[in-house]
Amino acid sequence: MDMMKEVLVISSGIIKPSYFARRNLSLMLTEFSNFNFHYSTSAEDLCLLSPESYSSVILLLKKGYVSLQAFKALEVFIMKGGGLLCLGAASESFSDYPVYKEIIGGRLISKTSSQPFSVEPRQTKRKVFSSPKRFVTKDSQLFHDLYGEAEVHYESNY
Repeated sequence: MDMMKEVLVISSGIIKPSYFARRNLSLMLTEFSNFNFHYSTSAEDLCLLSPESYSSVILLLKKGYVSLQAFKALEVFIMKGGGLLCLGAASESFSDYPVYKEIIGGRLISKTSSQPFSVEPRQTKRKVFSSPKRFVTKDSQLFHDLYGEAEVHYESNY
């Protein structure tokens, strides 16, 4: 039997990301039985990250600022092999720390106004999601300039 993987999910927002988006993420994550998800609404909880406590962190938030201590905890966690999945506006976060763009593997270059679109799973090298599914949502579509070996797990189609 596979050991449960501990995952920290930091998800907060009123308008970006919306309650609807955050709720749908929680519902989607219930499908992954080999993960134990710990939810937080504070980016400062990045300070809790250590490879001994968590295998990865999921960010669904839009934060312009986080303390240096919290950001360094994320940076060290990633350097020690911890996983990171950024969703939605998370790619716009932590603008005080330019190295964040290197950590997430790219930078936001443009976005559209809010409109409905489908999100499709992509074939990836690593099988992070055991049963990816297509879903439809309404939000801004984000376009990124990807660096190095950044791996995209889902892409949107209008």
